[in-house]
Amino acid sequence: MRGVRIVLLPSWYPTAEQPHAGSFIRSLAHALAGAGHDATVLFPELRSLRFWRPGDGSGELVERADGPVREMRWIGFRWWPRERHGTVAFASAARRLFYEYVTRYGSPDVLHAHVVLPAGHAAMRLAGNWDVPFVLTEHTGPFAIMMETAWQRRQVRGAMAAADAVTVVSAAAMEEIGAAGIQREMEVVPNALDASFVEIPDARIAAGRRVGEAIRFVTVAALTAAKGVADLLEAFALVRRQRPTSALRIIGDGPLRRELEQRAAEQSASACVEFIGSLAGPQRVRDALLDGDVFVLPSYGETFGVAVIEALACGLPVIATRCGGPESIVTGTCGTLVPIGDIAAMGAAMLDWARRIESVDRRAIRAACLARFAPGVIAAKYAAVYERAIRRFAEQHPTAERVPPAGRAD
Repeated sequence: MRGVRIVLLPSWYPTAEQPHAGSFIRSLAHALAGAGHDATVLFPELRSLRFWRPGDGSGELVERADGPVREMRWIGFRWWPRERHGTVAFASAARRLFYEYVTRYGSPDVLHAHVVLPAGHAAMRLAGNWDVPFVLTEHTGPFAIMMETAWQRRQVRGAMAAADAVTVVSAAAMEEIGAAGIQREMEVVPNALDASFVEIPDARIAAGRRVGEAIRFVTVAALTAAKGVADLLEAFALVRRQRPTSALRIIGDGPLRRELEQRAAEQSASACVEFIGSLAGPQRVRDALLDGDVFVLPSYGETFGVAVIEALACGLPVIATRCGGPESIVTGTCGTLVPIGDIAAMGAAMLDWARRIESVDRRAIRAACLARFAPGVIAAKYAAVYERAIRRFAEQHPTAERVPPAGRAD
């Protein structure tokens, strides 16, 4: 398929205050641009009214280049702070951004929204007003939180039905959406790896660990109850009974950090459990993972599991709970799945991989991961989705016309 002019409208996207929010959507934008498509991200970056000062006005539009990806942000405010999902303010900012985009660059070939509320609902209206095809990708888990009120259910069902194509990031996410009563054709397209996880010298993967070196477990997670890091500490305590020199690195931050550090101290594990905190940028996360031996994801719920594919791309075997997304990623050749909250099973899996770590083929684990989740692979899958969506739209709207940019012929 020829290069497609794509506008991505994400509900979440990295900001200075939240650098990890929606980072997987940024990775997709770069994957699409790297595959020869024209990718633009329109993001309503809405802040709390606490930051508003006289003279700020309603906000400002900022355009910049993020490498090969064009970004247009409306830096504004959430004028109705109690409104669920900020849908009204988001839709208003999205209209401003889309109008400016069309004025400058003409109509896109396709509008790709990420997460049904608020972006999917806003994209539905934009697509209808501007006669453009509309693709919706859902990342939310548990999806039931999108269906709690009659208003939400109405908006969600409307956007899902209006989209020319709907994708989800895992089979587990598709099941959740179906269980919520949404019946329509959907396709699983996983998240893409960030390019920095592809650009790893083979020698760095092959180097691996030195024979006889202490085993190094690692996790990447927000330090919240839902991520299960407390369970990981308990499982690690079981591991240390047999392998007292083992080490655990915890990458991430959150409200439970102090409590978890205290728990590690109570287990006399402070010397072998290292709390790294959040790392800025995928390159630093990649480098930290490359220093590990086995990745552990103890989560209670994941729609996908970007950290899992990042670890696999670094050649690490993965131990993950059966919490949704990882069940579509982890196989017996690259890791082990354990029941949610089963500390004994997690500890046993950690010991099992510790025993056979010297025979792990990190190159094979990495190669299998790249074959499924490399940026070019996912970009190709989305190119096929866009082609079908554009064709479907053309069949249903034979008289629709694209708008050329002001002052230029298309």
